[in-house]
Amino acid sequence: LEAIKSLTSIFPILSDKQQAWEDILRLTQEDDILVQIEAAGALDLAFPYLPDRDRACQDLIKLAKSSDSDVRAHAFYNLGKASILNASLAKDIKILKSWLDNAIFCFNRSSNQASIDTPSEFCYPFYKAYNAIIFQEKKEDEVQMYLAEANASLRNSKNKKELLEVIDNLARALQESQQMKDKPYHKVIS
Repeated sequence: LEAIKSLTSIFPILSDKQQAWEDILRLTQEDDILVQIEAAGALDLAFPYLPDRDRACQDLIKLAKSSDSDVRAHAFYNLGKASILNASLAKDIKILKSWLDNAIFCFNRSSNQASIDTPSEFCYPFYKAYNAIIFQEKKEDEVQMYLAEANASLRNSKNKKELLEVIDNLARALQESQQMKDKPYHKVIS
């Protein structure tokens, strides 16, 4: 387990990242479930540094078929994060939406697979709220339901709490702009 942690910590500076990725993938097939889970978790940290992310996604899709539910959960979580990365790089709103929908699907699958707590328990409702605000013009109560679900999974994470505050502020700003849109023009400027 310590070897996996060490490999993960030096991954960004390795010259042969593809070989290191393959080594981590091989460890996900070990007989020891703890090694499998640790290796599956390590893929999360290694993924952003890979030159061929499409191939890495194919590896994760294969890993999502593991016989161990926690390994599957990590694979789906990593696929969700990969989809968020791709969404952030999208130059077209339809492509961004498609990647966001895929991420939400993967985070949901991850949280449903795991027998342990996973980051997907936060990511799934968080991105559902984001999607609802940006693309679906959902009602305030639905967005608040997603935010409450994400808030319940914070576990003292300052970063996640800040993310939730940003999404909550965005939801309020969009709600206010919608209310302004419904008012006659002369009442808005007075």
